[in-house]
Amino acid sequence: MYDRAGLKLTDDDKAKLEADGRRPHWRFLLNDAEVRWHDMVRGDVAYHMSSLSDPVLMREDGRVIYTLASVVDDIDHAITHIIRGEDHVTNSAAQIQLFEALGSTAPMMGHLALLAGADGEGLSKRLGSLSIGELRQNGIEPVAIASLLARIGTADPVVPQSQLTSVIENFDIAKFGRATAKFDPAELAKLNSQIVQELDFAAVESRLAEIDVAGDEAFWLAVRGNLATLHEARVWCRFFNSAWALYALMLLMRSGSISLGCQIQSGLFFAKYTLC
Repeated sequence: MYDRAGLKLTDDDKAKLEADGRRPHWRFLLNDAEVRWHDMVRGDVAYHMSSLSDPVLMREDGRVIYTLASVVDDIDHAITHIIRGEDHVTNSAAQIQLFEALGSTAPMMGHLALLAGADGEGLSKRLGSLSIGELRQNGIEPVAIASLLARIGTADPVVPQSQLTSVIENFDIAKFGRATAKFDPAELAKLNSQIVQELDFAAVESRLAEIDVAGDEAFWLAVRGNLATLHEARVWCRFFNSAWALYALMLLMRSGSISLGCQIQSGLFFAKYTLC
């Protein structure tokens, strides 16, 4: 707890510190009063600022701290709602006073319960550095993540929604409770598979081309029911291409149109191609 010792420094004290090579950092002087707001998740919240240290706004090297930067950014962009984890409740109380000191009104705030893993452990322990980028690389659809996050922590069932507009229309932050919700990667994977398997060819045609899958609508309708991610379509495309080529080879072998040596070499090639 910072004791505000800096406020007691005289000009001579400051000059001596500067002569010793010390440079000042800047804090925000909190008003020792109770801060109240209606939280979109927690309801009415009251926090007395006497239990908080004056937050640092600028480091000795002149770099601005997140506390100030985020408030200025929110004001500049006219942010209306802030949704964050419940571990930031105290930060929000300090930032409300900072909004007011800058002549602005704090946005509406909601503090969601932190997620745990399927086994109840914290996500940092259970899943390491899970990120949106990693989920994208693993073939998870953006709308699958949105569908899960829009329902996890509520009493509503998590259901696959193929359009973000549908997720938005059915979202209600008032349904989120304060109990710790559990995130299960297997649930997200299942949800992703259900969404991918319901996608129309028009929704994936250009995406298939981007991953070098030269399949038409008939191909997509034939394989989508087997997919967990869109990327798996490459495996099926390779299988279909090699299967048709192998079928043509078998016809040539039966007709005696190619030599035994070519048959062996071709058979080995297609066996390798199918298994790669």
